[in-house]
Amino acid sequence: MKNTPNKLRSMRLISGYSEKQVAAYLGIKNQEIITRWEKGESMPSTIKLLMLCSLYKVLLPHMYPDLYKKINAELNAKMKKTTPQKKRVKTA
Repeated sequence: MKNTPNKLRSMRLISGYSEKQVAAYLGIKNQEIITRWEKGESMPSTIKLLMLCSLYKVLLPHMYPDLYKKINAELNAKMKKTTPQKKRVKTA
């Protein structure tokens, strides 16, 4: 898996938590998992991401801004291709 840039480490530091504390709050026994998430080596599950959002009091796009922008651009491009164009109605 390619490293996924994120703001998890900076959010944790701004919030004043250690990796060990975050791991404990999320019910994770090995704090190395938090390190891997912060380095972008792996990604948290959906539930863990939502827990991190709650813990750090931020929205998900703030944690993974580059990924969010990429996904948003791809989705918008697909929507443009598949959304039928409205026909203009000629008025007399």
